[in-house]
Formats: sequence, structure tokens, C-alpha cells
Amino acid sequence: MKRTVFLIVFLVAITVGYAQEVLLTVTQIRSANGKITIQIFKDNESFVNEKPFKEIRFDKKGLVNGTIELSLSIEPGTYGFAMLDDENDNGKADRNWIKMPTEGFGFSNYYLTKLSRPHLDEFKVVIKQGKNRVGIKTKYM
Repeated sequence: MKRTVFLIVFLVAITVGYAQEVLLTVTQIRSANGKITIQIFKDNESFVNEKPFKEIRFDKKGLVNGTIELSLSIEPGTYGFAMLDDENDNGKADRNWIKMPTEGFGFSNYYLTKLSRPHLDEFKVVIKQGKNRVGIKTKYM
């Protein structure tokens, strides 16, 4: 009995602080073509240099009326989530001749209203133990 209790306490102790569930709700997606790319950043420097801590691509299978819910796991901490609606599924953010994005994009709990790139402080979120919900509203230029 003591051994079982110890094992349970040990397993709980080692899982605290590990990957937590994050449910991303992405809205205003205009088509079911391509894939959704989520880039996760830990600091503004990595965001400016486009060097994400983690990048995950999702199919748009669950897209309903322009909204899709995506689930991922990540360790607790402070992150910025950037989303690309990669409609042509070429693995990159396409731009026109004046460098404006031609595909949809968005940021965690932040909607871009200006023409310049946001600072990570504007879209960072704190991921805590347990389930976490993050919203991303897609913008097309």
C-alpha cells in the first residue's frame, strides 16, 4: 500500500509543470484549402527573426463556418502564438510585390489593426497548468 501511494505521488509530482493542453480557436478563415501553421515564440527577438520555438501544421478538417479548433500541448510558460492560413500549402507566408501578405494570418488574443508587425508583448499569453484557451482572429490584407 505504501509503495502504491508513493508511486502515485511520484507520478503526479513529475507531471506537474510538463506539457499542458492548449485549445486554439481560429476564426474568420476564408477557405478550406491548404493548412494552418502555428508558430510558437518565447521572446520578441525570435519573433522578429522568424525563428519559432516550435512550429506545428494542422489540416483544416474540422473547419466549420470559418472557425476551427486546434489542440496542442506545451509546457507552462509565456508564449506568443502566430498563425498562418497557408492556403496554397507551400509551407511559407506568401507576399505580393510590396511585401504585403496574400494569405491570412493572426496572433494569440490580438487582432492586428495597424500596418506594422506587433511586438510579442502585444500577443503573448501565459499557459498555466490545466486546460488553456487561446483565440486567434484571422486577418487578410
